[in-house]
Amino acid sequence: MTFKSNFATLFVGIILTSSFFNLTSCSEPKKEEKIVTTKLSQEDAMNAEMKAIDAEIQTAGKVVTSLRYGLENGEYVVVNAHLSSNDEILKIEEEFNDGEKGNTGINAFYLKDGNVFLTREYMEDRAVKSAPKFIERISYYDKKEKVQKTIEKRVDFEEEIDNASFVPTKLHAVSIERAKKVLDQKDEFEITFQGIFDMNATNFLSVGSPEKNGYTSTIRCEYDDDFIRLLLSDQKKYLNKKIQVSFQNITDATGMVYQSYIQGKFED
Repeated sequence: MTFKSNFATLFVGIILTSSFFNLTSCSEPKKEEKIVTTKLSQEDAMNAEMKAIDAEIQTAGKVVTSLRYGLENGEYVVVNAHLSSNDEILKIEEEFNDGEKGNTGINAFYLKDGNVFLTREYMEDRAVKSAPKFIERISYYDKKEKVQKTIEKRVDFEEEIDNASFVPTKLHAVSIERAKKVLDQKDEFEITFQGIFDMNATNFLSVGSPEKNGYTSTIRCEYDDDFIRLLLSDQKKYLNKKIQVSFQNITDATGMVYQSYIQGKFED
């Protein structure tokens, strides 16, 4: 499994229309109850590599952003892939909301030679809604992507987390599979035409999977090009047709971010 980009030109903040990953990797890892308290032989090296990656992607400034996918229950997921200056994927961030559970956070996956060697989670855990917990958790993996050690901070108030100390906790593996499917627009994140609706004299393009458990995403159309006009001419005819869409994220005057349509076409 390799995690190098397969495109010639990088679109910063715009979704790719080609396949982003080879999805033949191992199945989702299982959680284990074991707690490792001793220091791993490579722990310092992995921490240093994590910091080096964060520094490199900040300098490179190359980010590929997925569509923001959601369900009717409020659940959503959006994924950012951070690339090196030579277009190698170094870090993937999966921002999520669990919907009815109310948990929100970011799963960060750090990659070396195409494999996950460390994950860092930031999450508000609302399992007990009257007393949410704020969690920062780091897990270390071997070359076969099996978790070797997990440490975490767990506090009552978000502002306390920076001053808290990490402590060993039960092994906690985080799967990258959903993030890869989001970037590749596969399975429940497939992109098909789901309709165009008007709101305050502005068209919004709805795309997503036609499956019952499929996610959808809404893109604001600032203008109508030939593709949008074709879809509008007979929406029923084109319903569930596979399409490719490029977009950019726009921040309005209130600070709200929305997806703005650039162009689209039917998938060949």
